[in-house]
Amino acid sequence: MSEPVRPDSQAAEIDAAPLLSVRDLSVRFASPRGSVCAVNGVGFDLRAGRTLAIVGESGSGKSVLSRSILRLLPASTTTQTGEIRFDGQALSSMTEDELRQVRGREIAMIFQDPMSSLNPVLTIGRQIGEVLGKHLGLARPAREARTIELLEAVGISAPRQRLGEYPHQLSGGMRQRVMIAMALACSPKILIADEPTTALDVTIQMQILVLLKRRQRETGMAMIFISHDLAAVSGVADEVAVMYAGRIVEQAPVDEFFASRRMPYGEALLRARPLADASGGQRLEAIGGRPPDLAALPPGCAFADRCRHVQPDCQLSVPPIVIEGRRRYACLHPLSDAAASGVSTAHAT
Repeated sequence: MSEPVRPDSQAAEIDAAPLLSVRDLSVRFASPRGSVCAVNGVGFDLRAGRTLAIVGESGSGKSVLSRSILRLLPASTTTQTGEIRFDGQALSSMTEDELRQVRGREIAMIFQDPMSSLNPVLTIGRQIGEVLGKHLGLARPAREARTIELLEAVGISAPRQRLGEYPHQLSGGMRQRVMIAMALACSPKILIADEPTTALDVTIQMQILVLLKRRQRETGMAMIFISHDLAAVSGVADEVAVMYAGRIVEQAPVDEFFASRRMPYGEALLRARPLADASGGQRLEAIGGRPPDLAALPPGCAFADRCRHVQPDCQLSVPPIVIEGRRRYACLHPLSDAAASGVSTAHAT
């Protein structure tokens, strides 16, 4: 990846109070093997104009967390507890009709899989236009003009032509850009971006990241940025939260996190990424073992069986959250600055 998009240090936290506040959020799924705890006691605050990046391996609970904020998980098989407050309102107690007024207009989401998120029987123009008509009340000519503007902003060529095309006629990268355009259509207060640049080449990735940061500066939009791309995270985030086995195990301002880690899992994630300054043929440092079974979590630290710093007491009890300045982490034997600062922060290609 080329020159990173650094967070705008002048982007003020518009309000002292959090725009989004999550407290003790847990999500369980019913399964043939019993209850699966996909999100376990998660809490965080997000202020206007700020970006919280959520990182972790596949299956760590990132996407489930993001969908639970807008209550997009199937109610028949899901139990969700905890409190989610948006702009002073309790999302967890809203009716479905009230939530529809929030989804897309106040809190928008870029889904990870655009092919399953876009309607295959509606044209691109109609799908974006319906969002603009429902939430902003725009008439058809204004909807069309705004849709073309949005498609141009996300790098889609011949945008007027794309209005009449269907999702299957577009490449995966173009479908992803349509999803981004749709999410930004109503200038939401919060954007939840679940792997927003995964299907895009590096040039378009940079264009999208610049666009998102510009929107933040112009509108005060807050963002939850979910990604495996730690280079992108280092460029766009103000704060990083590391998830493992459904729990946030480390959270810190972005510069502090990339300077040093406390929880060994965060350290392992950084060591496992490709680096732009790596010598040819250098092997990646994989994280050994496998993530725990969420239907049968161990009694101690969920990362203990894979941790190179494990101690006997790690197997006995779940580590509590420790607050250290602006950093929070869950580890009985945290890494020191010297032990956790040896990973280069050079950006991935």
